[in-house]
Amino acid sequence: MLLFRNKSLPNNKELRNSLKSFWGIGFWKSSIICARLGISYPSFSPNLNLYYYQLIIYTMKHKVISKSRGVKLILDRIRILKDLKTYRGLCHIQHLPVHGQRTRTNAQTRKRQRMKNRKRK
Repeated sequence: MLLFRNKSLPNNKELRNSLKSFWGIGFWKSSIICARLGISYPSFSPNLNLYYYQLIIYTMKHKVISKSRGVKLILDRIRILKDLKTYRGLCHIQHLPVHGQRTRTNAQTRKRQRMKNRKRK
């Protein structure tokens, strides 16, 4: 059983799809991990031995960004956009949708979150 960051690997899925359950690992990174370790395509996690589990954990620790570091990188990028006063940065400041979505009839989720934050203060 692969246990990484207090989360276990699902046994009923193919290995590349089950690696996606960890934060920061998508299908592309999981494919790269399997290719580097020489694990063939239709392999399931119960079929692996302890040696491959240790290799997967080592690769994920040293080649994949951790959750806290990834969140910090995202927040740093947003802060840079705000400091440069770009259009996306101003949308972040005003709590509006950032990627060009419509705001007249949509964007209710973003507006609702803003109203909840105002009520708490």
